[in-house]
Amino acid sequence: MNNVVWNRQKLADIISYLIKIIVSFVAITEMSFEMWEPYAVPKNRYFYLGVIWFLILIFIVRKISFRDVEVWITLLVGFAFKYFYFKANNLNQEYYGEIYSKVISYTFTMGILFVALMVNSIRQKKIISTIKENWILLCLYTLVAVVTAFVFYESIATLIIPMYALIFSKMDENESSRTLDCISVSMYLSFAFIISKCLTYFSDVYEAGRYMGGFCSVENIGMFCGCAVISCIHFFIKWLHASNRKWYLLVALIPLVLFPCYMVSKTDSRSALAGIMVAAVAAIAFVRKEKNVRLTVFRISLSVFICIFFAISLFAAAKYMTKGLEQGKFTSEELGYTLTHIQVLGDERYRSGYFGEDSILNAINICSSNRLLIYVEALKQIEWEGHEFRIEPPYNYTTPHNFFIMRLINMGIVPGAMLCLWIVFLTIKECILCARGIKSAVFPLLWTTYSIAVLSFTITKWNSLLPFLMFFLSIPIFMKDRVKEEI
Repeated sequence: MNNVVWNRQKLADIISYLIKIIVSFVAITEMSFEMWEPYAVPKNRYFYLGVIWFLILIFIVRKISFRDVEVWITLLVGFAFKYFYFKANNLNQEYYGEIYSKVISYTFTMGILFVALMVNSIRQKKIISTIKENWILLCLYTLVAVVTAFVFYESIATLIIPMYALIFSKMDENESSRTLDCISVSMYLSFAFIISKCLTYFSDVYEAGRYMGGFCSVENIGMFCGCAVISCIHFFIKWLHASNRKWYLLVALIPLVLFPCYMVSKTDSRSALAGIMVAAVAAIAFVRKEKNVRLTVFRISLSVFICIFFAISLFAAAKYMTKGLEQGKFTSEELGYTLTHIQVLGDERYRSGYFGEDSILNAINICSSNRLLIYVEALKQIEWEGHEFRIEPPYNYTTPHNFFIMRLINMGIVPGAMLCLWIVFLTIKECILCARGIKSAVFPLLWTTYSIAVLSFTITKWNSLLPFLMFFLSIPIFMKDRVKEEI
């Protein structure tokens, strides 16, 4: 009898995992289409559809059943109101066009699902208990979210609707961790599906010798492939945490990680490569199976040493490549896009320019495709009130190539700085939790460090996959009821 009950429970758990993976896969894939050239349309249509699927994932995580009558009544009333409102205002494709009418429809659906989840939280008194346990966090987050949304309404879809629906879900640490596992699996499956489609239908689409596929830019496809690498690192850490390690699982993981690594190299995306390296260093610093202060200090020191060693090796390689070019051992074409830019660091001819004579900053600027110069010029555009990025002579750059600087320009000093400080707070808090020995904190730390590194060197829409994942996967770990398990 006990075996039958156990088998039923195991089957139920497997089915629950599969449903979460399928829903997460659809959500991530829909958001990814926002970065695709064939579907590159305004108004965030695919992003909003992805948010809807993430809200459905929260319904599943909460285990909302037919007995939760208040949820189904709210949904029924909400969708009935939506139907009659659309009819009364003639919000159809014939009048408003396919894209705009769908955006309005998805916006209403997000709001209805959010209200239903909040009604469920109120009825089960999840809001009261969550506020009591996490009132400082919620006050800070509410301040950031509301002020940001007030001046930049598009942030509602990323900062408010899915985040509060997730915050007031009374998940324990194990449920939160299992959900993150499902999202990581779905991220890799979405990568495999979309990149396979790219290689099939857009195999010859390149930009400056770098593979772009069906995406809008090399940065977007590199960012997406890097997410799959982070998913593999996620499960490598899970394997390290396991009490009974199965080596065949590690062997199976190796070919899985090689595919996204190959795609990152094929795209030659330096921002994705930087993100992967920063996330890997963070993992080295904080991943361990036992709580040990000396081990923590050693790991952090090792991470610092790795960073210093990498910087020295980078300049040494640049010197070697410069000497090889001068001696005719190889050509710039043979080095490729990324190595050609790294080689500049070792060439004395590039030490003069915008940052003065004989300054390494000029070489770093050229190595980064003039990003240092762009940042300096873009920072001059930050004002009290937000505005669009201005293309100004003599440089005429179309974007600041930095997600955070772009937000400061668009939002203004106060809300933009609040948002950036909140992200810094997230990172510091995750590092503190990892140092305290909370195993589950390392997984959102992976995504946060990867996101910060990538978004610091490239520009992407606010409502896109990576900024959403950075917030969505980090918020739960700060709730007290989800970080109780210590090593």
